[in-house]
Parts: sequence; C-alpha cells; structure tokens
Amino acid sequence: MVIRSDTFIFLISWFMKPSAIALWPFIIISPKRIHKKFLEKTINHEKIHLAQQKELLLLGFYILYLYFYVKNYLSYNHKEAYFRIPFEREAYLYESDFSYLKKRKKFKWKEWL
Repeated sequence: MVIRSDTFIFLISWFMKPSAIALWPFIIISPKRIHKKFLEKTINHEKIHLAQQKELLLLGFYILYLYFYVKNYLSYNHKEAYFRIPFEREAYLYESDFSYLKKRKKFKWKEWL
C-alpha cells in the first residue's frame, strides 16, 4: 500500500530527508520530493526494501540496516555510509528493473557484504 504524506516523512526524518520509506507493509512517499517521472522507480525501490524486510522478519532488517549504517559512518560521511548499506545497494541497482522482484533470489543483498 502506497501512502502519500509529506508530514509523515518529515516526522520520521531525524537525520535525513528521505523522499520515500518502506515501513512494512507500507510505502510512504513525499509527493513534494519525488518528481512524477521517478515515482514508479521509487516505488519499485521501496518494494525491494519490503522484500528484504519480509525475509528478515522486519526487526532483523531494521537492526541490520542501522548496524550497516553506523559501521559505514565510522569510515565515511553520511551520504557514502547510506549508499554502502547492502540493502540500498541492491535496491538502487535494481530499482529500474520492474520485473526484478519476480526473479529475485532471497537474501540477494548479501552479495554486498
């Protein structure tokens, strides 16, 4: 389910300003931050995160996401730390492949460990 809410995105933005976020089972999108041209790709990106969350039983995903971010942040700046998170690497690589989720292997994100 896709929810369009600038307010929600603002409220959860402690240290960054995301344009969208996947919080099982929802995808929350900021209409002000996403150009219509990129909406479909952004939704696909977030659907990949939902698949990752599902296979890690939600809590595992959030714990690992935070772990990878903090680990990366010790060596890199915020932006680089974010882009080096294995979950993000998979999602960015395949966000334009709209058939990816049909053929995705479980735990694909482990390729970037």
